[in-house]
Amino acid sequence: FLLPLFAWLLKKAYRNKKHMPYMWHFAHAVHLNTLFLILLPLPLAYALTAFDWQTLSLAPGVDIAFGLFAIAVFAYMLWSLHTVYRDGWIRTFLKTLLVIVIFTVLSFLFAGIAIISLLMEVSKQV
Repeated sequence: FLLPLFAWLLKKAYRNKKHMPYMWHFAHAVHLNTLFLILLPLPLAYALTAFDWQTLSLAPGVDIAFGLFAIAVFAYMLWSLHTVYRDGWIRTFLKTLLVIVIFTVLSFLFAGIAIISLLMEVSKQV
């Protein structure tokens, strides 16, 4: 469900590109999300190896690893959107930021709704 939503956000952010049908935005959304999912194990693997199981805490530097990952994903998305949609760098930066913020908020909202509905179903069965 989130991939079509991401493509729809791209379409809305670049609504002035009338010659681009929704499926072009969808293909670009698949590309960006694939890259994200391929690279996500890098900071996760570092976090798992840096986890101290005796104190149940993360070693220093895990937050830096995830921060660098987020910056790298944002930078690649910025470059990719600039290349595909041919807007200026400032406009592309603002649209990239807007798409990421809206997508993140909606993702957390939908995840929260899904968790609450699942908990309600489990509580009915207990």
